[in-house]
Amino acid sequence: LIPSMKVCTGMYRVLMPVDTNESRAVAQARYVAGLPDASDSVEAVVVHVFEHEEGPERAGSDDDPETVESVSRVTGFFETRDIDCRTLGARGEPTSVILDYTDDLEPDSIALGGRKHSPAGKILFGSVTMDVLRNTEIPVVVAGTAPMDRVGKESYVCSPPEQDHRADECSFPSPPTPSTSLQQ
Repeated sequence: LIPSMKVCTGMYRVLMPVDTNESRAVAQARYVAGLPDASDSVEAVVVHVFEHEEGPERAGSDDDPETVESVSRVTGFFETRDIDCRTLGARGEPTSVILDYTDDLEPDSIALGGRKHSPAGKILFGSVTMDVLRNTEIPVVVAGTAPMDRVGKESYVCSPPEQDHRADECSFPSPPTPSTSLQQ
């Protein structure tokens, strides 16, 4: 079962699944931190999937997501920016776990970590990313592995399937600015 959740009235909840790659995790965290009014109105739910041979289930006491360096790094990143953050861990196949948490937590969006893209702009999403894009009805942002000084410049927003777009048709927006509002 999911640990007790605080009620976040008016909060914009972002599900942020991270693997062990710190560069991708930091790119995801920078995207979330760049959302409008993030310190007052955004809750980041950082999820790490422990891939074990056993069937899918919530992580046990030996599977503390805070012991994963990428998770620890992004939670520290959020703490220094006063952004609400909690961590969850689970065992299983990453796509299934992400989609289960999407159903359970009802986030407003998902921020996934992307792989490096070619200069020509070809998008080659990994299988977990493509599976999540194809099987969710909420907005998904794919953050790149940009260096620390390129905040938000390699994020892609993909439309949910019900909006008559294919999962591989993604736009390349400018990152949100702190002066914009979530209500806009």
